[in-house]
Amino acid sequence: MSCWPWRYAYATGDKTNRSCDSSRQSFYETRWHRQSGRSFGVRRPLRYLAHHLDLNESQTRRMASVLNTLKTEREQAELDEKRTVTALASLLEEGTPTLAEARKVLKARVDSADQLKEETAKALVAISDFLDQDQREEFINLLLTGSVSL
Repeated sequence: MSCWPWRYAYATGDKTNRSCDSSRQSFYETRWHRQSGRSFGVRRPLRYLAHHLDLNESQTRRMASVLNTLKTEREQAELDEKRTVTALASLLEEGTPTLAEARKVLKARVDSADQLKEETAKALVAISDFLDQDQREEFINLLLTGSVSL
């Protein structure tokens, strides 16, 4: 019996069964890499939290609003990061940058991080407002175990 069934031969790109060889592709070279992660929107974490915290309909709507706001702020922070990198590259193309010019370009990154910090703090306060004590304890447990992140 071979190590890898023939029905999965398409994954290696040829008809030979090379999966038993030492030249096997690593996980990062396969098509399954980067298909999981934290950037899957609001619906999946909302379902997860609604199930684990046993949220009612009103709490679920409020949690959806909070998660949507956080998702938007994170996307904006990523966009600001890309803009900052582009601005730094163009600054280097122009010649030797001064410290003041570099600080001016990097100010957008700091402002974005501050805005994300404020939105995360607001989200934490909003979540603690509508959760009861048992739900709050379960949410704390999910935060501490790393199942959920803000």
